[in-house]
Amino acid sequence: MVRELHLGGAERDMTRLALGLDRSRFEPHVACFVSEGIRGDELRAAGVPILELPVKSFKNRTAIEGARVLRTYLREKRVRVFQALDGPGVMFGTPVAKWAGVDAVFPCQLGHRELYPRVERALFRATDRMADRLIVNCQALIDDLVGKGWIAREKAALIYNGVDVEEYRPIEPERRRAILPETWQKGKTIVGSLSALRPEKDLGTLIRAFGAVSERFPEARLAVVGDGPERGALERLAAQTGVAEKCLFVGQTARVREWLSAMDVYVLSSLSESFPNSLLEAMACGVCVAATKVGGVPEMVSDGETGVLFQSGSVEDLVGRLSELLAAEPRRATLGAAAREFVCRELPVERFIQRTQDLYDLVLTEA
Repeated sequence: MVRELHLGGAERDMTRLALGLDRSRFEPHVACFVSEGIRGDELRAAGVPILELPVKSFKNRTAIEGARVLRTYLREKRVRVFQALDGPGVMFGTPVAKWAGVDAVFPCQLGHRELYPRVERALFRATDRMADRLIVNCQALIDDLVGKGWIAREKAALIYNGVDVEEYRPIEPERRRAILPETWQKGKTIVGSLSALRPEKDLGTLIRAFGAVSERFPEARLAVVGDGPERGALERLAAQTGVAEKCLFVGQTARVREWLSAMDVYVLSSLSESFPNSLLEAMACGVCVAATKVGGVPEMVSDGETGVLFQSGSVEDLVGRLSELLAAEPRRATLGAAAREFVCRELPVERFIQRTQDLYDLVLTEA
């Protein structure tokens, strides 16, 4: 279960899982509140049943009706495993699955709880108690949850996100810049980021750092891919920094691979992360990455080997790392190749699916 079937990391992970499960042993069904979107199209094309729940708000009678619909569906289909991959799915679906008598219930925690309002954090406390295991996507987040008293360590199941290394692979050199504006396709060095434009992504630090390095590297350009509540403020900051003419705000897009592959340096500037899919996909595309030392990022990026790390919130540190990379194309190529090799070896989507199936088997055996 997820909230909706459109763009987003949890939505992408859910779809990969539903499509990748061993169909000789598992029959996937998907529940959501909004079924329209790119992931919904993929699931329908593969024949995966989708249950759209009539929930408009958790604060009115539609939530009660939606709970009844989901409970009835779970019982009629004799569902034995329920997994919720995002906050709304966890808060709504976990108690309903327990109410329906599902054998194995797996809420996922894929981000730091400090980012959620207090009421939602209280609901997570309740769903933690209902969980057979809490699926977490990096060791750093498990340590944080245990250290702050949210869960017992034995309740957590570590399953790293995976990436389809065939879908996310380097584009041929002669085609990799085709998605860029024509004036950017030759003689430019592209720095980029891809994320929701929210405060915790701290793209202001990236824009300020780019403003500083662009004086030394006048052919550098910045592509900000994604959308969100911070977009207007970030566009104004680019103008104030004097780099508006060198910045492109792309907005939300389904053409993730093309934009990532067009970048010479991918920057993740977040103040808080767990195991970010966008960074994983950039590495799979063979892009040189620079990322903050937060959450599970150091579990993905080995500083100086598969990318570079910098201190979150530090414009000065990012300026130094960007300057190193923009000045050395061979080093960028070496780091990008090493990043892809690591991801192909350690984090392919097939391993993500297998680890999830193994957890299903383990808990069903205990049930």
